[in-house]
Amino acid sequence: MKISNETKVGVMALFAIIILILGFNFLKGNDLFTREIKLSARYTNIDGLNKGNPVLLYGLSVGRVDDMELINESGRKVRVKFHINADIKLPSNSKARIISSDLLGSKAMVIEPGNSTSFVSNNDTIAGAVEMSLSSSISNVVAPVKEKLESLIGSVDTVVTGINQIFNAQTKNDLRLSFSSIKHTMNNLDKVSVQVDSFTKDESGRIKTILMDIQSVASNLKNNNSAITRAIDNFSAISDSLRASKLKSTIFEANKAMLQLNEVLAKIKDGKGTLGMLVNDDKMYNNLEAASKNLDILVRDLKANPKRYVHFSVFGGGSKDKKAQKTSTSDSSGK
Repeated sequence: MKISNETKVGVMALFAIIILILGFNFLKGNDLFTREIKLSARYTNIDGLNKGNPVLLYGLSVGRVDDMELINESGRKVRVKFHINADIKLPSNSKARIISSDLLGSKAMVIEPGNSTSFVSNNDTIAGAVEMSLSSSISNVVAPVKEKLESLIGSVDTVVTGINQIFNAQTKNDLRLSFSSIKHTMNNLDKVSVQVDSFTKDESGRIKTILMDIQSVASNLKNNNSAITRAIDNFSAISDSLRASKLKSTIFEANKAMLQLNEVLAKIKDGKGTLGMLVNDDKMYNNLEAASKNLDILVRDLKANPKRYVHFSVFGGGSKDKKAQKTSTSDSSGK
């Protein structure tokens, strides 16, 4: 039986289509000869996940993403359909997390196995989760740093502005003069240091002699330590003797005398006694003053006319003196 050319062409075309389908699925990672379990997960944001992205378990590709669709009217959820090899026993409380598989932003689905004793079956739905993308992570890290940098730049700008305001032309001139003064002071200190060094060299002999004298004095003090101790003991004994003397009784007698003197002064002030009356009574003072004046007149008259009060008669001169006294008396009375 002869096969026609049309049949050959048809068979070859069929084989080509089959090979094309197999190659396409192979390039997509689908194995047509392996049993699969179809699963799904729900997300609020699939973050750029596409059909054909790999499904990973412990870093190994075990399936592919098949389809994505909205599952409610408001469009708040997205159902992602995917499949894994049927040979994998996946706990029913496992999660399907969407992650960034590389730095270029390519996505993948990672299966996080749970700890349940029951396993998923075909067309089951597991929990979904989305890992923060690399760009979002970088943004979250960079944003605070950016804010701090902006704040720091603002602070630096404020500080620079303040410094520019402080270091004006006058301030710069003052600083220049200050540094010049400091330089001059340092030069003077250098000169003083040189002079001190020269003085030390020139006077080293005298300084040595002074130190030797000090050492000699210290040695004398050390050698006469016992004598100094005895002198201190003697001084202590003298002070003890003074303390044990009648100094206390003497002070007591002095206080007693002062009290008596105060009593006498109080009596004088009160007008008691002759001295008190003399101090406080004006009449007695006036009488004493008058008596003093009369006594003064009497003394003067006695000096001027001593014969009136004193008579000497050795040989009968008494009668003449009496006559003379009478005559003088009569004369004075006649006057």
